[in-house]
Amino acid sequence: MASETETYLKTNQVRERYGNCSAMWIERRMKDSGFPQPVYFGVLRFWRVSDLVVWDAEQIKAAPKPAHDISPAHTPQARAKARRTKGEGNRTWDKIL
Repeated sequence: MASETETYLKTNQVRERYGNCSAMWIERRMKDSGFPQPVYFGVLRFWRVSDLVVWDAEQIKAAPKPAHDISPAHTPQARAKARRTKGEGNRTWDKIL
């Protein structure tokens, strides 16, 4: 429901908000993924910012999670520590790494 202080964006502003997408991209998102419908003032289309923010949040929630997270063992600091501990008493290890 719109309030008196609702902010509206023109089509070009919506396109800029989503990386200078095409007008067709917006049409496809409205058809396929629940992108908010515009509000018409005469023949001009406008989108409520609040509707776009809600849609953005829904897209983030629905985004696929990464296959795996980087565990601490795979950080540069952990690899450096492993090099130091494995190389103690065996200097050839440092040459290999």
